[in-house]
Amino acid sequence: MKNFITGILFGAIAGAGYTLLKTPRTGSENRERLKNYFDDVTYAANDLTGSIAQAQTAVTDLAQQGLSSAKVARDEITLAVNDFNKSAAPRLSEIQKKVAKLQDDLNAIDIRTNDKGNNE
Repeated sequence: MKNFITGILFGAIAGAGYTLLKTPRTGSENRERLKNYFDDVTYAANDLTGSIAQAQTAVTDLAQQGLSSAKVARDEITLAVNDFNKSAAPRLSEIQKKVAKLQDDLNAIDIRTNDKGNNE
């Protein structure tokens, strides 16, 4: 891999040198074009760096908002479940009492039926 990169760099330097020697423009024109090119590349790199920083900030903000929303939703669900449990507990107790009374009544009827069957 190191030899490949070295080859690319050497090729780029040799190509640039050959191009500078064979170009119909003067040295000052080439230097001006090269300076403008590097200025453009530098501007583009700085713009890209700023865009990346903005994207990172946006992702961080979005993640924090998502966590905040999840916490709020969790708290609301917990509150709703607690409210339901508080309102349902007396009803469940009443239902359990009625079921117990029905069981007692059924047992009493069963005992009476068995007593009548044994007496006959």
